[in-house]
Amino acid sequence: MISSTRFQRFLTGAFLLLLACADRSSRVRDDVILASVADRTLTVREFRARVELTPHPSLPGKSDEQVKNTLLNNLLLEKIFAMEAGDENGLAKLESFKHHMRGIREQSMREQLFYHVAYDRVQLNPDEIREIYSLAARQYELEFYSIHRNEIADSVSRWIEAQPDSITAIFNSLGNPAKVPKKTVKFKDPDHQLIHEALFTKPLPADTVIGPLRLGENNHLIFRVKDWVTVPVIGPEAAQLRWKEVSEKVHWNRANRLWADYVRELMAGVKIEFQPETFTELADIFLSMEQAQSPEEKIEISKRLQEPGNSDRVFAQLDERTALLDRPFFTIGDQVWSVRDFKNAVMSHPLVYRKSQIDAADFPRQFKYAVADLIRDIYLTERAYGEGLDNRPEVERRVRMWRDAFIAISHRNAALKTLAEKHGVQGEPVRLGALFDDYILDMSEKYRAEIEINREELKSVRLTGVSMFAVQPDVPYPVAVPGFPLMSTESTLLDSLGR
Repeated sequence: MISSTRFQRFLTGAFLLLLACADRSSRVRDDVILASVADRTLTVREFRARVELTPHPSLPGKSDEQVKNTLLNNLLLEKIFAMEAGDENGLAKLESFKHHMRGIREQSMREQLFYHVAYDRVQLNPDEIREIYSLAARQYELEFYSIHRNEIADSVSRWIEAQPDSITAIFNSLGNPAKVPKKTVKFKDPDHQLIHEALFTKPLPADTVIGPLRLGENNHLIFRVKDWVTVPVIGPEAAQLRWKEVSEKVHWNRANRLWADYVRELMAGVKIEFQPETFTELADIFLSMEQAQSPEEKIEISKRLQEPGNSDRVFAQLDERTALLDRPFFTIGDQVWSVRDFKNAVMSHPLVYRKSQIDAADFPRQFKYAVADLIRDIYLTERAYGEGLDNRPEVERRVRMWRDAFIAISHRNAALKTLAEKHGVQGEPVRLGALFDDYILDMSEKYRAEIEINREELKSVRLTGVSMFAVQPDVPYPVAVPGFPLMSTESTLLDSLGR
């Protein structure tokens, strides 16, 4: 099927970009400790991420400095609440929570493996950057068609290969030339790497036809350069910014190719053999769970992606079928995986489907892909453990951030419940709010001597003022950072602390 759907984009998670695209000097700068409570620390990078990569309530009527102080106060209170709860609190003892934390750790380890074997090994050639820098001034006007069936894309490719001199006529025959969709593309747009490299690695004259490019399963794109213009830079600052954008983009693209080669070599010879009856039964179970979710439920589920325990709910049907759990599901070489083994793996690595919308007929294939991607990630995780990446400071900091966030919110809810019961204020939010403010003051006083704030560093932090809900695509834990912990709207709560 050929359609005129909107131009395909590949959006890399904002948090991953934040880590990967910064140069070494800025990454070191962002690792400066901004504040600490005993052994809990908050870097400049984490502060930026927590206030800009997830929505937080607006604070009208406050200056920029008051806003920063208020935001920092709340993040410090999160650390205080986590310390007050302790590492042996009820949430931390739950098996689902332990699986969730393991999953976050291992996902972070795979990211560090990417940097270790790909990103940090890229060596940029200044001459190559200079050449692409000149192409980065181009702004293309494209006409395009999306092809949503592999066999049709293959047929078009063979057609073009047999008649290369007729490629423009072939492109025009794919749809109504008067209604072909159009798209303006700039160098800095977050398009799929194949699209970007096709446009910005060599000069393309008008009427050039590119494709079909395979962007994914049953997802191809063919486009024609209708025209292009040069968008010059004006002034040294703009020129420097463009040079930085080009360098980062080339670096990222080169790293992605190294990573793809690394994964391909790692998985060479690995073959998964599914037990047909078990596969069909599991696929039906997972499909029924997918179909049970209304659009409204899916929106709600997307908001809960950062909550531990979702895997428990997913496998509720399986826990009641012990005979199924003990049956073989698939084999890899001479290793047999039972359904129970599969369940244990998914508890810390939820399945990630390659398509967001899956119909019933296509679900078995997409389920098979999701299981294969899970196995790939298990192999990558084993490599990461072998490289000692589980002890990387970046990994420890990520796990601590999520752990403290979960435990702090759990402790806050427990404290509110205790206050309500103790003072008999159920249904009286105003009185409960005042009591909670007093509780916050008590906790702040208790940990006062253990709090340090780098005031000078805080002054130098510049926030964009634009908060977003940032996610990473195609990973089991897509939410970039925990939700912002608004405990208090005060900016002066900890002003007397730190140095």
